[in-house]
Amino acid sequence: MKILHKLSYFLVSMLISGSVFAHEGHDHNHWSSDSLHLLFYTSFLLMVTFGMAALIKFVLNNIKVESKE
Repeated sequence: MKILHKLSYFLVSMLISGSVFAHEGHDHNHWSSDSLHLLFYTSFLLMVTFGMAALIKFVLNNIKVESKE
């Protein structure tokens, strides 16, 4: 459980700190800004979703192996 707590603190800290994503020339008024942000956040959401699914599968497999022994 300690790993999950550390992971959740890390993810929350990355989402809260907006200055991490700020850089010079980041123009929200550009015509491609909306589609690029949509692509970025969709890929980020998919990465987190598949990562959590893999983690849950790993944990469930380990629980099943330990219970058989």
